[in-house]
Amino acid sequence: MAIRLSQSGYFYGASAVVGAAITYGASIENVLIEALLKGAFWGAFVGGSLATLIDSLVNFSKEKWNAIGWLIVAVVYGYWVTFHYDGDPDMSLGESIYWRVLGWSLASLILGWLLLGSLLSTKMDRK
Repeated sequence: MAIRLSQSGYFYGASAVVGAAITYGASIENVLIEALLKGAFWGAFVGGSLATLIDSLVNFSKEKWNAIGWLIVAVVYGYWVTFHYDGDPDMSLGESIYWRVLGWSLASLILGWLLLGSLLSTKMDRK
């Protein structure tokens, strides 16, 4: 039985700690308790998205379409954010990147891995 990052409490704990450190260190949130709470959620979501991709790549023969869906949405969303989205002019560059990374992670996980990956696996595995 292989260890799956997406089911590892240690991985989510480490992601939450890193997220809190990034939130406080990048001055996204200056109040320590709010930085810890918001950063923990941010880190868990970003880490969880990356963990599902890594787990899908490790188990590529069974979850290839989910991994491909995640990668497709990640590339398309990254292209759109980089070249077409102007963002909020009141945000600093660091805060803008922080929120875009969260949006990228959620879009890749929900739209790519879950929806597009499931659609691709049902359509392509039939052939």
